[in-house]
Amino acid sequence: MGYTLFFSRGGEPAQERFETLEAAVAFAADGLASGLLHDGRVTAPDGSEALAGPSLREAVERHRRALEEARAHPPVGDLASKPSGRP
Repeated sequence: MGYTLFFSRGGEPAQERFETLEAAVAFAADGLASGLLHDGRVTAPDGSEALAGPSLREAVERHRRALEEARAHPPVGDLASKPSGRP
């Protein structure tokens, strides 16, 4: 069992299942950004509501900001490939 995102796609009810809440939020963020998803709610594995309405929009906004921050400040190389300074 996982999280289920219930949403409207082209005026028709739809749903997708995800292993994590973060994956459901990422899917919702992509759908909202592309205009394909217009509303939605996420239920937890036990069937209780996890995110809906303003709380889902806030989670999507946090996800979007985190992606923008990651793009603005990409990692600088792999730490394993850097010399340690030890002989």
